Amino acid sequence: MRLLAVHADRVAYEAVQPAGPGNAENPAGLGDAESPATAPTAGELGECVVAFVGVEREDRADIDAAAKAAATEIDAIADKLGTDAIAVLPKEGLLDDPAPAAVAAAALAAVESALDGDRELLRAPVGWRLAIECKRKGHPFAEQSRRVVPQRGDGRGRHGDAETVDALSTLGLATADPATNERVVRWHPRGQFLRTAIERHAAKVLADAGAATVSTPDIGVHAAADRRGDVSAADRQDDAAVTDAIVGPADDDQLLRPGLHGGVLSSLADADGGPSEFSETVRWSPAVAANVGPEPFGQRVRPEYHGRFPDEAGAIESFQTLAGVAADATAALDSTASGELQLTESFEREHPQFADQLDAGLDGEVRVETVPDDARYWAARLSFVAAREDGRDRQFGSVELDTATPTRFGIEAEVNEEPPVLVHAAPVGDVEGTIAALAVRATASERVGLPVWLAPTQVRLVPIDDRHVGVCEDAADELRSADVRADIDAREATVGERLDRADRERVPYVAVAGDREAGGETLPVRVLETGREERVSVGALAERVLADSGGRRASARPVPERVDRR
Repeated sequence: MRLLAVHADRVAYEAVQPAGPGNAENPAGLGDAESPATAPTAGELGECVVAFVGVEREDRADIDAAAKAAATEIDAIADKLGTDAIAVLPKEGLLDDPAPAAVAAAALAAVESALDGDRELLRAPVGWRLAIECKRKGHPFAEQSRRVVPQRGDGRGRHGDAETVDALSTLGLATADPATNERVVRWHPRGQFLRTAIERHAAKVLADAGAATVSTPDIGVHAAADRRGDVSAADRQDDAAVTDAIVGPADDDQLLRPGLHGGVLSSLADADGGPSEFSETVRWSPAVAANVGPEPFGQRVRPEYHGRFPDEAGAIESFQTLAGVAADATAALDSTASGELQLTESFEREHPQFADQLDAGLDGEVRVETVPDDARYWAARLSFVAAREDGRDRQFGSVELDTATPTRFGIEAEVNEEPPVLVHAAPVGDVEGTIAALAVRATASERVGLPVWLAPTQVRLVPIDDRHVGVCEDAADELRSADVRADIDAREATVGERLDRADRERVPYVAVAGDREAGGETLPVRVLETGREERVSVGALAERVLADSGGRRASARPVPERVDRR
């Protein structure tokens, strides 16, 4: 969940009309026997904390835990500000990936129930267009933002952190660093290989799509808006201290795309009026950007594309092209991911054929959802999502049509009276989150591993005895000459223990070499996907690995060739 807590002298709201068909919570006075009323249609409080709450899709995995964490934060803010009244208002616009209205309604009701019952409480209904009057106080702490995550018994803040770290550790990719109280991971050679390979994979597909690579200065968003002269000295000072803020000027509650900083905005604003397209790898700290404690990844890395177009037609054409790029890039990582298209109400009215045209150009069905226009920087957003049994869906690639940012930050058109339109794309999402999703998926099944083309070790060779190491070295050399990543596990451990490690790390192919293999031309190879053993030549094994890689090759420095030397 995301919170925007405002210390107000007064707040009042009225539920004017449903925000969309069939997704509005029945407020008090409008309930019926089947859908009982849960929140009043209108309300007012004097001095209070107004908690604008956005419920994220991932909160579905544990609504109660997320609600308790949010209530704890809101109560703490109210205690510090010395107020006994709290108003809870839904604010879907705080999020990139909001939960469905029914989930949000349940979550906000749970937040209300978890708040201190001795306070005066008021909650607005979900799924309604709300007319809101909020008289904000003027002191420095009158507005505070939070990214709220459930608290678990293991002390980790973000739900799923323990599962993520365990999965990364099992696969030999990363471990929790004790210097951070085990809150941030330390990447090992296998994990670092994946980080580099996925980053380069995304950069390559963007380059193949024609995007030129640039590097822009990491400056705050206010610096970009300052060209219009509407930014205060205090805001500029804030930008100097925190360069990766994700919110815009204080008088505008609409969020920017996470990671989008002032350097990118400045580059887009300096275009000559025609199309301007470029790609850049953005690095940002979620802990600083979202105002929360450390998460498993101290820094996120996301290769992304930004394009400026003088008219909507050019932007839509680019969106459709990049949709195919993101679909292919995501499929290379997780073939189970499917497309989810969100359109704002106004964009869908103006472009009724957009969804059908996009769906026709992509493999697989695309689910379509219409959402209110409120506080969104995008008019259309396509996400590729892989479902998980625990409800925590994982988003990979995404493409967005951005109509709000140019107006908001003074990106002016040179040839048209209307502001230009932006397109943003992240073909694989953020690198660390992608690795985490792949690791959790791999450890959930004994027969599922990383994609073969991406596996840090594609073939592991296990000598039965020291005298068989030479056989493994010859095989490894032949495999490497065929561009197959192979390593040797000659540690002082039993063959069974070494095979167990290969299984834990989900190595796609594992070959054992003994006396028979020393004088023969084939190796016994155990295949992860099937669990069966096959006897094949080294050349045939290389061909099998390359075929299973689908013509893709990971571009990164190989991991050490000997497991015992890592």
